[in-house]
Amino acid sequence: LYTNDVHTYIDNNVGEGNETGLTYSKVAGYKNSLDGALLVDAGDAIQGGVLGALSQGGWIVDIMNQVGYDLAIPGNHEFDFRMDTFLDIVENQADYTYLSCNFMDLETDTTVLEPYTIVSYGDVQVAYVGITTPETLSKSAPSYFQDDEGNYIYGFCEGNNGQELYDQVQETVDTARAEGADYVVALAHLGMDGQSSPWMSTEVIENTTGIDVMIDGHSHTVVPTQTVENADGEDVLLSQTGTKAESIGKLVIGADGTMTTELVPLADVDTETEAYAAAQTYIEGIQAEYAEMAEEVVA
Repeated sequence: LYTNDVHTYIDNNVGEGNETGLTYSKVAGYKNSLDGALLVDAGDAIQGGVLGALSQGGWIVDIMNQVGYDLAIPGNHEFDFRMDTFLDIVENQADYTYLSCNFMDLETDTTVLEPYTIVSYGDVQVAYVGITTPETLSKSAPSYFQDDEGNYIYGFCEGNNGQELYDQVQETVDTARAEGADYVVALAHLGMDGQSSPWMSTEVIENTTGIDVMIDGHSHTVVPTQTVENADGEDVLLSQTGTKAESIGKLVIGADGTMTTELVPLADVDTETEAYAAAQTYIEGIQAEYAEMAEEVVA
């Protein structure tokens, strides 16, 4: 199961008069209804609303812990509360694992986070590879990635007109395959807007091999499923859920190896479950904690 660009959204409605929106409580309930389902986020979860701003993302991380997220990647907005805050979330707050194969420490030329992880489903090994948009350098504050003298100490493989990113992704996918991965799922925050070129999700697929499915984010595009040919002319599934948890994505790898993606509208999810109730109670507790701060009048 996958989400992207939730942007701290926890209210019941997406828009006025529209009661099809989701809460994290419904995500928790849906995950619990599917025994053994993995829940991942493709970036931009902790920033966007009052809840995130007042806690510098901490309350959203607490909620994601409660809901039962397993993996996540940093989108550009995961860095909006400064680098030390994000690294503290990774190391001390999140119960789930953050991945990114191209978020680099330039001083050591190593990845800051684990580039991928492999999850076993019986005898089947699935690698999850994290990819963060190089646009992060400009779509968050550039100074957050620099030292006190203005030198960049973090990067996202942004060079050579996209080729540096393609090469880094390819190297990571090849390493995961060599370790025994039967399938590779890319968890990406790249987007499909032309302004994101040469780092769009479609371009990364077209310039690499070995990825089976790309779960995308960043452009807030609603894509239940589509196929994009990779560098070898093989079809790769691509999906994105839009924004603000309008739906949750569902990837299934069948026993025969057939892969499908779809977007599941959770407006009708059963809310009479223990998992939903537990998450809802937890979220309401956090809402009560910040309500007084959020309603304070300032001049």
